[in-house]
Amino acid sequence: MRQTVLLLLLLVVAVFAVLPGRAAAGRCTTSTPWKTYDKCIALPTQGATLAWTYDARNATLDAAFTGSFISPSGWVAWGLNPDRPAMTGARVLAAFSDPTTGALLALPFLLSADVKLQSSPLVSRPLDIPLLSSSASLLSPATPRRSTPTDASDLASHATVDILTTATEASPTASAALQWLHGSLNALSWGLLLPVGAAVARYLRPCCASSSPAWFYAHAAVQATGYTMGAAGFALGLVMGSVSPGVTYRLHRGLGVAAATAGSLQTLAVFFRPKTTNRYRKYWKSYHHLLGYGCVVVGVVNVFQGFEVMGLGGSYWKLGYCLALAALIGACVALEVNAWVVFCRKQEEDKLMRREVEDVVVKDRTAAF
Repeated sequence: MRQTVLLLLLLVVAVFAVLPGRAAAGRCTTSTPWKTYDKCIALPTQGATLAWTYDARNATLDAAFTGSFISPSGWVAWGLNPDRPAMTGARVLAAFSDPTTGALLALPFLLSADVKLQSSPLVSRPLDIPLLSSSASLLSPATPRRSTPTDASDLASHATVDILTTATEASPTASAALQWLHGSLNALSWGLLLPVGAAVARYLRPCCASSSPAWFYAHAAVQATGYTMGAAGFALGLVMGSVSPGVTYRLHRGLGVAAATAGSLQTLAVFFRPKTTNRYRKYWKSYHHLLGYGCVVVGVVNVFQGFEVMGLGGSYWKLGYCLALAALIGACVALEVNAWVVFCRKQEEDKLMRREVEDVVVKDRTAAF
């Protein structure tokens, strides 16, 4: 059951950034059960609203933020950032139910960079802005909705509001279609095709005749397709970053850059591959194998990170990818066991053959005497 919550603040501030938490779709209204405000606005994301009265004589802002819980254990929050329209550095007032008494609490928090990086805990502390009073009230239950995980709109829900002209400047974000295209290309390329290409090189080569290049062409075709799709997905990620300056996913971006760099180096290495008779060929093979497997691991890890960024951590899309990846890993394990069985059997056969040759040589020598 979703419940609408009203956060009331009385503070001294002029223009500020608003950070709604998980809010329901709603229309702006200047009327509340306690008072009527001069102006109101529907915020750009999550359907949150803000109403306020600004007293220019003493530069005091009386504001009311309205948002919605998506579950009884949820929270609603909004905050002010005097430096830039971003969550990092925001002074926040969060409303949530006390797990012990069930009473609605409104506590201040500072979203510092350490808190965002999870190197420091999020602890309530007094704000460093002139907050005169604050409170939270439960207005009324609303239409129930299935709870969803944090998505991109939760992490990009900020805007600049001019309290004098009622104008808003929303921070731009990438479209949902662009996000899905970026995620789909990268999941298929870095998350599936490149691992399949690596498996083809490892397990198809022993099955082919020593003079047959079929395994190489299959390996090259799969990897070229995967790298092309991955490069397109990576480029889309750069575009999304440029149109969403306020949204930063450092871990996801760092892993993406690492995977793209490794994939590019692998592609370039093909043009500098020594001939089989070259003494440096073994070093090139070691480099190619290590960098290739490293690229595969980083790519798969980043796909899972991407699911979390898009709010799909508990979705069927992630489940489907996990099943596909599990099937690939299972096939690789089976092929690896079979390869070792074949290798050990061949070693035993070669050993028996050497013994037979040695026995024949000994018999020939004995016959000669």
